[in-house]
Amino acid sequence: MYEDGFTDLISVDYSEVVINKMRKAYHHIKDLQFEVMDCRELKYDKETFDLIIDKGTLDAILCGNDSGKNASLMLQECSRTLKKGGVLVIITYGQPESRLTYLDKPRYSWKVYNEPLDKSRYLYVLTKI
Repeated sequence: MYEDGFTDLISVDYSEVVINKMRKAYHHIKDLQFEVMDCRELKYDKETFDLIIDKGTLDAILCGNDSGKNASLMLQECSRTLKKGGVLVIITYGQPESRLTYLDKPRYSWKVYNEPLDKSRYLYVLTKI
């Protein structure tokens, strides 16, 4: 994304090992920030982000213990930290029959759009209203 002209990018991961590797690999790019953080409890103010991209986090959460609760916490935090008109993009293996149960809830205040990317992956675009 940086090479395509996007600046002020923040990457968050639960793993300190992953974040340290990313910091080391991209230390020369000042516009990239890497933060160790739990997506269920983001340390950002309300309406901070224009865009949030999730590629695999929701899938991983839904494979773990207390999956429904943890997915709800993650999505609440995404909704809280998105600006009005901001977008959450989710790339997942989850079919609409299983993912819309989590995503399409009035409490998140977003409009949900989805479409298949190929035979096994799906794109969900959630626009904060």
